[in-house]
Amino acid sequence: MDQITDAALRTLLQDAGCSEEDITAYLKTRRPRILDDYRRTLVENIHVLEQKIRYLDYLEYCLQKKG
Repeated sequence: MDQITDAALRTLLQDAGCSEEDITAYLKTRRPRILDDYRRTLVENIHVLEQKIRYLDYLEYCLQKKG
């Protein structure tokens, strides 16, 4: 696998939405756990958003059924 420069790695992490704090910590330590924790947070956020969409879908269904 090709080596990724720190500058490219920083850009990728920024594009992924990582905080500067997480980026700095990762670049200093190269601990995969930092990225794993961030990924877990993103997945949890997806689930929260999916639930909100289900609530809106149900509300829309109820309103259409009523009217």
